[in-house]
Amino acid sequence: MATDTVGHHDAPAWNVGYVPPLAAFTCVVIGGLAAVQPPAALALVLGIGFLFVTFRNLAAGLALFTALVSLDQIPALEASLTFAKLAGGVLAVAWGAQLMRRHDLRLLIRDRPVVTIAAVGLALWAASSSLWAIDEDVALSSAFRLAQGLLLVFIIYSALREPRHVRWVLGTYVGGAVITALFALGSAATGGLTRLSGENANPNELAALFLPGVVLSVFAALGERRPLLRWAASGAATILLVALLLTGSRGGLLGLAVALVAGIVVAGAGRVRFGLVAVTLVIGGSVVVYYAAFAPAEQADRVAAISDDGGSGRTDLWRVASEVASDRPLTGVGAGNFREAEARYAAREIDIARIDLVLDESKVVHNTYLSILSELGAVGLALFLFLVVAALASTIAGLRAVVRRSEQLELLLRGFLVGLLGLFASYVFASAEYRKPLWLLLGVALALPAITGRYRNEPLVPPDAQLTSRDLR
Repeated sequence: MATDTVGHHDAPAWNVGYVPPLAAFTCVVIGGLAAVQPPAALALVLGIGFLFVTFRNLAAGLALFTALVSLDQIPALEASLTFAKLAGGVLAVAWGAQLMRRHDLRLLIRDRPVVTIAAVGLALWAASSSLWAIDEDVALSSAFRLAQGLLLVFIIYSALREPRHVRWVLGTYVGGAVITALFALGSAATGGLTRLSGENANPNELAALFLPGVVLSVFAALGERRPLLRWAASGAATILLVALLLTGSRGGLLGLAVALVAGIVVAGAGRVRFGLVAVTLVIGGSVVVYYAAFAPAEQADRVAAISDDGGSGRTDLWRVASEVASDRPLTGVGAGNFREAEARYAAREIDIARIDLVLDESKVVHNTYLSILSELGAVGLALFLFLVVAALASTIAGLRAVVRRSEQLELLLRGFLVGLLGLFASYVFASAEYRKPLWLLLGVALALPAITGRYRNEPLVPPDAQLTSRDLR
Protein backbone atom coordinates (compact mmCIF):
# COMPACT_ATOMS: atom_id res chain seq x y z
CA MET A 1 0.00 0.00 0.00
CA ALA A 2 1.40 3.39 -0.96
CA THR A 3 1.94 5.81 1.87
CA ASP A 4 2.07 9.58 1.92
CA THR A 5 5.34 11.23 2.80
CA VAL A 6 5.90 14.72 4.06
CA GLY A 7 7.53 17.03 1.53
CA HIS A 8 10.38 18.47 3.58
CA HIS A 9 11.98 19.67 0.37
CA ASP A 10 9.54 22.61 0.37
CA ALA A 11 11.46 24.27 3.18
CA PRO A 12 14.13 26.80 2.18
CA ALA A 13 17.42 27.22 3.96
CA TRP A 14 17.04 29.92 6.61
CA ASN A 15 19.81 32.14 7.95
CA VAL A 16 19.05 31.83 11.66
CA GLY A 17 21.34 34.73 12.54
CA TYR A 18 18.69 37.19 11.38
CA VAL A 19 15.88 35.59 13.34
CA PRO A 20 16.36 37.08 16.87
CA PRO A 21 16.63 40.77 15.87
CA LEU A 22 13.86 40.40 13.30
CA ALA A 23 11.59 38.71 15.84
CA ALA A 24 12.31 41.41 18.42
CA PHE A 25 11.54 44.20 15.95
CA THR A 26 8.33 42.47 14.86
CA CYS A 27 7.18 42.08 18.49
CA VAL A 28 7.76 45.79 19.13
CA VAL A 29 5.76 46.76 16.04
CA ILE A 30 2.90 44.42 16.88
CA GLY A 31 2.84 45.56 20.52
CA GLY A 32 2.68 49.21 19.53
CA LEU A 33 0.00 48.59 16.93
CA ALA A 34 -2.05 46.52 19.37
CA ALA A 35 -2.22 49.47 21.76
CA VAL A 36 -3.72 51.68 19.04
CA GLN A 37 -5.53 49.33 16.64
CA PRO A 38 -6.06 45.81 18.05
CA PRO A 39 -7.83 44.48 14.90
CA ALA A 40 -4.96 45.70 12.73
CA ALA A 41 -2.45 44.05 15.07
CA LEU A 42 -4.35 40.77 14.85
CA ALA A 43 -4.42 41.02 11.04
CA LEU A 44 -0.66 41.67 11.04
CA VAL A 45 -0.02 38.60 13.21
CA LEU A 46 -2.16 36.45 10.93
CA GLY A 47 -0.44 37.89 7.88
CA ILE A 48 3.04 37.17 9.25
CA GLY A 49 1.95 33.66 10.15
CA PHE A 50 0.58 33.10 6.65
CA LEU A 51 3.77 34.47 5.12
CA PHE A 52 5.94 32.13 7.20
CA VAL A 53 3.78 29.06 6.51
CA THR A 54 3.58 29.73 2.77
CA PHE A 55 7.30 30.20 2.26
CA ARG A 56 7.98 27.20 4.47
CA ASN A 57 5.50 24.88 2.74
CA LEU A 58 3.70 26.00 -0.39
CA ALA A 59 0.99 23.33 -0.05
CA ALA A 60 0.19 24.44 3.51
CA GLY A 61 -0.01 28.06 2.35
CA LEU A 62 -2.34 27.00 -0.45
CA ALA A 63 -4.58 25.23 2.05
CA LEU A 64 -4.84 28.40 4.16
CA PHE A 65 -5.51 30.46 1.05
CA THR A 66 -8.29 28.03 0.12
CA ALA A 67 -10.05 28.78 3.40
CA LEU A 68 -9.69 32.51 2.77
CA VAL A 69 -11.30 32.15 -0.66
CA SER A 70 -14.42 30.84 1.07
CA LEU A 71 -14.26 33.28 3.96
CA ASP A 72 -14.24 36.35 1.73
CA GLN A 73 -17.97 35.72 1.19
CA ILE A 74 -18.75 36.44 4.86
CA PRO A 75 -20.78 39.66 5.06
CA ALA A 76 -19.37 40.53 8.51
CA LEU A 77 -15.73 40.50 7.34
CA GLU A 78 -15.48 43.66 5.27
CA ALA A 79 -11.72 43.41 4.81
CA SER A 80 -11.64 39.69 4.04
CA LEU A 81 -11.54 40.17 0.27
CA THR A 82 -8.52 42.46 0.56
CA PHE A 83 -6.81 39.97 2.85
CA ALA A 84 -7.52 37.17 0.38
CA LYS A 85 -5.95 39.23 -2.41
CA LEU A 86 -2.86 39.89 -0.30
CA ALA A 87 -2.65 36.20 0.55
CA GLY A 88 -2.90 35.37 -3.15
CA GLY A 89 -0.01 37.74 -3.82
CA VAL A 90 2.10 36.07 -1.13
CA LEU A 91 1.26 32.67 -2.61
CA ALA A 92 2.35 33.81 -6.07
CA VAL A 93 5.63 35.27 -4.75
CA ALA A 94 6.37 32.07 -2.81
CA TRP A 95 5.72 30.03 -5.95
CA GLY A 96 7.99 32.30 -7.95
CA ALA A 97 10.73 31.90 -5.34
CA GLN A 98 10.48 28.12 -5.65
CA LEU A 99 10.63 28.41 -9.44
CA MET A 100 13.97 30.16 -9.17
CA ARG A 101 15.40 27.96 -6.41
CA ARG A 102 14.28 24.43 -7.26
CA HIS A 103 14.83 22.43 -10.42
CA ASP A 104 12.58 19.51 -9.42
CA LEU A 105 9.45 21.63 -9.06
CA ARG A 106 6.47 20.08 -10.82
CA LEU A 107 5.37 22.44 -13.60
CA LEU A 108 2.16 22.45 -15.61
CA ILE A 109 3.96 23.83 -18.65
CA ARG A 110 6.33 20.87 -18.64
CA ASP A 111 3.89 18.08 -17.77
CA ARG A 112 0.73 19.30 -19.52
CA PRO A 113 1.79 21.48 -22.49
CA VAL A 114 -1.60 21.33 -24.26
CA VAL A 115 -3.43 22.39 -21.10
CA THR A 116 -0.88 25.15 -20.64
CA ILE A 117 -1.48 26.42 -24.17
CA ALA A 118 -5.24 26.50 -23.54
CA ALA A 119 -4.85 28.33 -20.21
CA VAL A 120 -2.37 30.90 -21.51
CA GLY A 121 -4.40 31.24 -24.71
CA LEU A 122 -7.55 32.04 -22.72
CA ALA A 123 -5.74 34.73 -20.72
CA LEU A 124 -4.19 36.29 -23.84
CA TRP A 125 -7.48 36.15 -25.73
CA ALA A 126 -9.24 37.93 -22.86
CA ALA A 127 -6.56 40.62 -22.82
CA SER A 128 -6.71 40.96 -26.61
CA SER A 129 -10.46 41.53 -26.41
CA SER A 130 -9.71 45.05 -25.16
CA LEU A 131 -8.91 45.89 -28.81
CA TRP A 132 -12.55 45.48 -29.84
CA ALA A 133 -14.33 45.94 -26.51
CA ILE A 134 -16.81 48.72 -25.87
CA ASP A 135 -14.90 49.71 -22.71
CA GLU A 136 -11.19 48.96 -22.99
CA ASP A 137 -10.49 49.53 -19.29
CA VAL A 138 -13.22 47.09 -18.21
CA ALA A 139 -11.87 44.49 -20.63
CA LEU A 140 -8.32 44.83 -19.32
CA SER A 141 -9.37 44.69 -15.65
CA SER A 142 -11.59 41.65 -16.33
CA ALA A 143 -8.78 39.95 -18.25
CA PHE A 144 -6.48 40.58 -15.30
CA ARG A 145 -8.99 38.94 -12.93
CA LEU A 146 -9.23 35.97 -15.27
CA ALA A 147 -5.44 35.75 -15.48
CA GLN A 148 -5.26 35.63 -11.66
CA GLY A 149 -7.51 32.58 -11.65
CA LEU A 150 -5.45 30.90 -14.36
CA LEU A 151 -2.21 31.69 -12.52
CA LEU A 152 -3.70 29.96 -9.48
CA VAL A 153 -4.02 26.78 -11.59
CA PHE A 154 -0.26 26.84 -12.29
CA ILE A 155 0.54 27.43 -8.60
CA ILE A 156 -1.73 24.59 -7.46
CA TYR A 157 -0.14 22.17 -9.90
CA SER A 158 3.28 22.86 -8.38
CA ALA A 159 2.13 23.01 -4.76
CA LEU A 160 0.19 19.73 -4.59
CA ARG A 161 2.83 17.02 -4.61
CA GLU A 162 1.31 14.35 -2.34
CA PRO A 163 -2.15 12.92 -1.60
CA ARG A 164 -2.18 14.53 1.83
CA HIS A 165 -1.83 17.94 0.17
CA VAL A 166 -5.07 17.27 -1.69
CA ARG A 167 -6.71 16.38 1.62
CA TRP A 168 -5.44 19.64 3.14
CA VAL A 169 -6.84 21.80 0.35
CA LEU A 170 -10.22 20.07 0.06
CA GLY A 171 -10.50 19.90 3.84
CA THR A 172 -9.93 23.64 4.24
CA TYR A 173 -12.32 24.28 1.36
CA VAL A 174 -15.06 22.46 3.26
CA GLY A 175 -14.07 24.12 6.54
CA GLY A 176 -14.12 27.60 5.02
CA ALA A 177 -17.47 26.91 3.37
CA VAL A 178 -18.94 25.74 6.69
CA ILE A 179 -17.78 28.89 8.50
CA THR A 180 -19.16 31.03 5.69
CA ALA A 181 -22.47 29.16 5.86
CA LEU A 182 -22.71 29.68 9.64
CA PHE A 183 -22.10 33.41 9.29
CA ALA A 184 -24.62 33.66 6.46
CA LEU A 185 -27.22 31.72 8.46
CA GLY A 186 -26.66 33.98 11.44
CA SER A 187 -27.04 37.10 9.29
CA ALA A 188 -30.25 35.76 7.77
CA ALA A 189 -31.67 34.96 11.20
CA THR A 190 -30.98 38.44 12.57
CA GLY A 191 -31.65 40.40 9.40
CA GLY A 192 -34.78 38.66 8.22
CA LEU A 193 -33.35 37.88 4.79
CA THR A 194 -35.36 35.63 2.48
CA ARG A 195 -32.25 34.41 0.60
CA LEU A 196 -28.72 33.82 1.81
CA SER A 197 -26.08 35.89 0.05
CA GLY A 198 -22.49 36.94 0.65
CA GLU A 199 -20.64 40.22 0.77
CA ASN A 200 -18.97 39.54 -2.57
CA ALA A 201 -21.24 36.89 -4.10
CA ASN A 202 -24.90 36.61 -5.04
CA PRO A 203 -27.01 33.67 -3.80
CA ASN A 204 -26.24 31.57 -6.89
CA GLU A 205 -22.48 31.98 -6.45
CA LEU A 206 -22.81 31.23 -2.74
CA ALA A 207 -24.77 28.04 -3.51
CA ALA A 208 -22.05 27.04 -5.99
CA LEU A 209 -19.48 27.52 -3.22
CA PHE A 210 -21.43 25.25 -0.84
CA LEU A 211 -22.24 22.48 -3.34
CA PRO A 212 -18.81 20.76 -3.60
CA GLY A 213 -18.55 20.96 0.19
CA VAL A 214 -21.85 19.13 0.59
CA VAL A 215 -20.74 16.33 -1.73
CA LEU A 216 -17.24 15.99 -0.25
CA SER A 217 -18.70 15.87 3.28
CA VAL A 218 -21.26 13.23 2.31
CA PHE A 219 -18.64 10.97 0.77
CA ALA A 220 -16.35 11.50 3.78
CA ALA A 221 -19.17 10.58 6.18
CA LEU A 222 -20.02 7.44 4.22
CA GLY A 223 -16.43 6.23 4.03
CA GLU A 224 -15.00 7.38 7.35
CA ARG A 225 -14.68 4.64 9.99
CA ARG A 226 -13.60 6.86 12.86
CA PRO A 227 -16.76 8.02 14.72
CA LEU A 228 -15.58 11.54 15.54
CA LEU A 229 -14.60 12.37 11.96
CA ARG A 230 -17.72 10.69 10.61
CA TRP A 231 -19.93 12.87 12.82
CA ALA A 232 -17.93 15.97 11.90
CA ALA A 233 -18.37 15.25 8.18
CA SER A 234 -22.10 14.61 8.68
CA GLY A 235 -22.46 17.89 10.55
CA ALA A 236 -20.61 19.79 7.81
CA ALA A 237 -22.83 18.24 5.12
CA THR A 238 -25.97 19.19 7.06
CA ILE A 239 -24.91 22.81 7.62
CA LEU A 240 -23.90 23.30 4.00
CA LEU A 241 -27.07 21.64 2.69
CA VAL A 242 -29.29 23.88 4.83
CA ALA A 243 -27.37 26.95 3.70
CA LEU A 244 -27.61 25.87 0.05
CA LEU A 245 -31.38 25.48 0.34
CA LEU A 246 -31.75 28.89 1.97
CA THR A 247 -29.97 30.59 -0.92
CA GLY A 248 -33.04 29.81 -2.99
CA SER A 249 -30.70 29.18 -5.90
CA ARG A 250 -32.09 27.23 -8.83
CA GLY A 251 -28.53 26.70 -10.00
CA GLY A 252 -27.64 25.24 -6.63
CA LEU A 253 -30.61 22.87 -6.75
CA LEU A 254 -29.81 21.86 -10.31
CA GLY A 255 -26.19 21.18 -9.35
CA LEU A 256 -27.32 19.23 -6.29
CA ALA A 257 -29.65 17.07 -8.39
CA VAL A 258 -26.89 16.36 -10.93
CA ALA A 259 -24.46 15.57 -8.12
CA LEU A 260 -26.84 13.15 -6.42
CA VAL A 261 -27.51 11.25 -9.64
CA ALA A 262 -23.83 11.27 -10.61
CA GLY A 263 -22.92 10.18 -7.09
CA ILE A 264 -24.95 7.00 -7.35
CA VAL A 265 -23.23 6.22 -10.65
CA VAL A 266 -19.71 7.12 -9.51
CA ALA A 267 -19.92 5.74 -5.96
CA GLY A 268 -18.92 2.23 -6.97
CA ALA A 269 -20.35 -0.98 -5.63
CA GLY A 270 -20.92 -1.88 -2.01
CA ARG A 271 -21.87 0.00 1.13
CA VAL A 272 -20.96 3.46 -0.19
CA ARG A 273 -23.42 3.24 -3.09
CA PHE A 274 -26.11 1.85 -0.78
CA GLY A 275 -25.46 4.66 1.68
CA LEU A 276 -25.50 7.26 -1.09
CA VAL A 277 -28.87 6.03 -2.35
CA ALA A 278 -30.22 6.44 1.18
CA VAL A 279 -28.67 9.93 1.46
CA THR A 280 -30.14 10.88 -1.92
CA LEU A 281 -33.62 9.90 -0.77
CA VAL A 282 -33.20 11.87 2.47
CA ILE A 283 -31.89 14.98 0.71
CA GLY A 284 -34.52 14.79 -2.02
CA GLY A 285 -37.27 14.47 0.57
CA SER A 286 -35.85 17.33 2.61
CA VAL A 287 -35.79 19.62 -0.43
CA VAL A 288 -39.41 18.83 -1.29
CA VAL A 289 -40.62 19.28 2.30
CA TYR A 290 -38.70 22.54 2.76
CA TYR A 291 -40.00 24.23 -0.39
CA ALA A 292 -43.51 22.84 0.04
CA ALA A 293 -44.01 23.71 3.69
CA PHE A 294 -41.32 26.00 5.12
CA ALA A 295 -39.73 28.16 2.43
CA PRO A 296 -40.87 31.80 2.11
CA ALA A 297 -43.42 32.23 -0.66
CA GLU A 298 -41.07 34.41 -2.71
CA GLN A 299 -38.32 31.80 -2.51
CA ALA A 300 -40.64 28.92 -3.36
CA ASP A 301 -42.00 30.84 -6.35
CA ARG A 302 -38.49 31.48 -7.64
CA VAL A 303 -37.58 27.81 -7.50
CA ALA A 304 -40.84 26.75 -9.12
CA ALA A 305 -40.63 29.24 -12.00
CA ILE A 306 -37.78 28.94 -14.49
CA SER A 307 -39.41 31.47 -16.82
CA ASP A 308 -39.65 35.21 -16.26
CA ASP A 309 -42.84 34.65 -14.28
CA GLY A 310 -40.51 33.88 -11.40
CA GLY A 311 -39.48 37.52 -11.36
CA SER A 312 -35.74 37.14 -11.71
CA GLY A 313 -35.52 38.14 -15.37
CA ARG A 314 -32.77 35.61 -15.96
CA THR A 315 -34.15 34.44 -19.30
CA ASP A 316 -34.21 38.09 -20.43
CA LEU A 317 -30.50 38.30 -19.73
CA TRP A 318 -29.92 35.01 -21.54
CA ARG A 319 -31.87 36.33 -24.52
CA VAL A 320 -29.78 39.49 -24.68
CA ALA A 321 -26.56 37.47 -24.31
CA SER A 322 -27.65 35.22 -27.16
CA GLU A 323 -28.18 38.28 -29.34
CA VAL A 324 -24.72 39.56 -28.44
CA ALA A 325 -23.17 36.19 -29.25
CA SER A 326 -25.00 35.94 -32.57
CA ASP A 327 -23.67 39.35 -33.62
CA ARG A 328 -20.09 38.60 -32.60
CA PRO A 329 -19.84 34.81 -32.64
CA LEU A 330 -16.04 34.53 -32.69
CA THR A 331 -14.83 37.47 -30.61
CA GLY A 332 -17.66 38.52 -28.32
CA VAL A 333 -17.95 42.09 -27.02
CA GLY A 334 -14.86 41.92 -24.82
CA ALA A 335 -14.02 40.57 -21.37
CA GLY A 336 -16.42 41.94 -18.74
CA ASN A 337 -18.24 44.04 -21.36
CA PHE A 338 -21.64 42.34 -21.33
CA ARG A 339 -22.89 44.96 -18.88
CA GLU A 340 -21.71 47.67 -21.24
CA ALA A 341 -23.46 46.08 -24.22
CA GLU A 342 -26.74 44.84 -22.79
CA ALA A 343 -28.51 48.24 -22.74
CA ARG A 344 -27.76 48.73 -26.43
CA TYR A 345 -29.13 45.33 -27.32
CA ALA A 346 -32.21 45.83 -25.15
CA ALA A 347 -33.14 48.75 -27.38
CA ARG A 348 -33.63 46.33 -30.24
CA GLU A 349 -36.85 44.47 -30.94
CA ILE A 350 -36.25 41.73 -28.37
CA ASP A 351 -39.04 40.29 -26.26
CA ILE A 352 -37.94 41.29 -22.73
CA ALA A 353 -40.23 41.11 -19.71
CA ARG A 354 -37.88 42.74 -17.15
CA ILE A 355 -36.45 45.67 -19.10
CA ASP A 356 -35.42 47.35 -15.82
CA LEU A 357 -32.81 44.65 -15.15
CA VAL A 358 -31.19 45.32 -18.51
CA LEU A 359 -31.42 49.11 -18.69
CA ASP A 360 -31.21 50.21 -15.05
CA GLU A 361 -29.28 47.56 -13.13
CA SER A 362 -26.98 46.13 -15.85
CA LYS A 363 -26.76 42.64 -14.42
CA VAL A 364 -24.35 39.89 -15.49
CA VAL A 365 -25.58 37.02 -17.67
CA HIS A 366 -26.05 34.57 -14.76
CA ASN A 367 -24.77 31.72 -16.93
CA THR A 368 -21.03 31.06 -17.03
CA TYR A 369 -20.99 29.46 -20.45
CA LEU A 370 -23.26 32.02 -22.12
CA SER A 371 -21.36 34.80 -20.38
CA ILE A 372 -18.03 33.62 -21.82
CA LEU A 373 -19.62 33.16 -25.25
CA SER A 374 -21.04 36.70 -25.29
CA GLU A 375 -17.85 38.33 -23.96
CA LEU A 376 -15.07 36.20 -25.48
CA GLY A 377 -16.89 34.52 -28.33
CA ALA A 378 -16.61 30.94 -29.54
CA VAL A 379 -12.82 31.07 -29.23
CA GLY A 380 -12.93 31.91 -25.54
CA LEU A 381 -15.69 29.41 -24.81
CA ALA A 382 -13.81 26.62 -26.63
CA LEU A 383 -10.67 27.28 -24.58
CA PHE A 384 -12.65 27.35 -21.34
CA LEU A 385 -14.55 24.15 -22.13
CA PHE A 386 -11.29 22.44 -23.02
CA LEU A 387 -9.99 23.23 -19.52
CA VAL A 388 -13.23 21.94 -17.97
CA VAL A 389 -13.04 18.67 -19.92
CA ALA A 390 -9.33 18.34 -19.10
CA ALA A 391 -10.12 18.80 -15.40
CA LEU A 392 -12.82 16.11 -15.46
CA ALA A 393 -10.58 13.74 -17.42
CA SER A 394 -7.71 14.36 -15.00
CA THR A 395 -9.95 13.61 -12.02
CA ILE A 396 -11.09 10.36 -13.62
CA ALA A 397 -7.48 9.41 -14.38
CA GLY A 398 -6.45 10.18 -10.81
CA LEU A 399 -9.37 8.14 -9.48
CA ARG A 400 -8.55 5.12 -11.63
CA ALA A 401 -5.01 5.09 -10.29
CA VAL A 402 -6.16 4.65 -6.67
CA VAL A 403 -9.17 2.34 -7.11
CA ARG A 404 -8.73 -0.63 -4.73
CA ARG A 405 -5.34 0.71 -3.67
CA SER A 406 -6.26 3.48 -1.20
CA GLU A 407 -9.84 3.38 0.03
CA GLN A 408 -9.87 6.78 1.72
CA LEU A 409 -8.24 8.57 -1.21
CA GLU A 410 -10.51 6.74 -3.64
CA LEU A 411 -13.62 7.98 -1.80
CA LEU A 412 -12.22 11.49 -1.64
CA LEU A 413 -11.65 11.57 -5.39
CA ARG A 414 -15.05 10.03 -6.11
CA GLY A 415 -16.64 12.79 -4.05
CA PHE A 416 -14.49 15.40 -5.75
CA LEU A 417 -15.51 14.19 -9.22
CA VAL A 418 -19.19 14.26 -8.27
CA GLY A 419 -18.76 17.72 -6.76
CA LEU A 420 -17.18 19.00 -9.97
CA LEU A 421 -20.04 17.64 -12.07
CA GLY A 422 -22.58 19.32 -9.81
CA LEU A 423 -20.59 22.56 -9.80
CA PHE A 424 -20.39 22.78 -13.58
CA ALA A 425 -24.13 22.11 -13.78
CA SER A 426 -24.87 24.89 -11.27
CA TYR A 427 -22.92 27.36 -13.40
CA VAL A 428 -25.82 27.33 -15.85
CA PHE A 429 -27.39 29.79 -13.37
CA ALA A 430 -24.31 31.76 -12.28
CA SER A 431 -21.55 33.76 -13.98
CA ALA A 432 -18.49 32.42 -12.19
CA GLU A 433 -15.67 32.69 -14.72
CA TYR A 434 -13.95 35.35 -12.61
CA ARG A 435 -14.49 33.59 -9.25
CA LYS A 436 -11.51 31.96 -7.52
CA PRO A 437 -13.35 28.79 -6.31
CA LEU A 438 -13.77 27.71 -9.94
CA TRP A 439 -10.06 27.97 -10.75
CA LEU A 440 -9.06 26.55 -7.39
CA LEU A 441 -10.98 23.33 -7.98
CA LEU A 442 -9.89 23.16 -11.62
CA GLY A 443 -6.27 23.41 -10.48
CA VAL A 444 -6.71 20.58 -7.99
CA ALA A 445 -8.31 18.42 -10.66
CA LEU A 446 -5.52 19.00 -13.18
CA ALA A 447 -2.88 18.07 -10.59
CA LEU A 448 -4.42 14.73 -9.62
CA PRO A 449 -2.86 12.39 -12.24
CA ALA A 450 0.66 13.47 -11.30
CA ILE A 451 -0.11 13.01 -7.59
CA THR A 452 -1.73 9.58 -7.81
CA GLY A 453 0.42 8.15 -10.59
CA ARG A 454 2.63 6.18 -8.21
CA TYR A 455 -0.36 4.16 -6.98
CA ARG A 456 -0.63 2.40 -10.36
CA ASN A 457 2.29 0.15 -9.48
CA GLU A 458 0.82 -0.86 -6.11
CA PRO A 459 -0.96 -4.23 -5.71
CA LEU A 460 -4.74 -4.27 -5.62
CA VAL A 461 -6.39 -4.67 -2.24
CA PRO A 462 -8.96 -7.51 -2.07
CA PRO A 463 -12.54 -6.16 -1.96
CA ASP A 464 -13.15 -7.62 1.51
CA ALA A 465 -9.87 -6.38 3.02
CA GLN A 466 -10.07 -4.24 6.15
CA LEU A 467 -8.94 -0.64 6.08
CA THR A 468 -5.41 -0.39 7.42
CA SER A 469 -3.91 2.35 9.53
CA ARG A 470 -1.50 3.06 6.71
CA ASP A 471 -4.44 3.92 4.40
CA LEU A 472 -5.69 6.53 6.88
CA ARG A 473 -2.60 8.69 6.74
